[in-house]
Amino acid sequence: MPSPGRRPCYRFTLDDLDELAGYVAAEANHAKVKKLEKELRRLYGRIAEVLESYTEELAHPRTE
Repeated sequence: MPSPGRRPCYRFTLDDLDELAGYVAAEANHAKVKKLEKELRRLYGRIAEVLESYTEELAHPRTE
């Protein structure tokens, strides 16, 4: 439980996020309410950005 005024922090594996992204995309595709569809697509985009950031990091590891 986050402290008052702070956002919650959730931990997922990349596989979990990938699966969640699929469910969110499917729900967005079948949403009958445009506002809900828009919000689900926005959420999908945020999940996809996280997944892509890890994919890019694995493809191009940082060298220090």
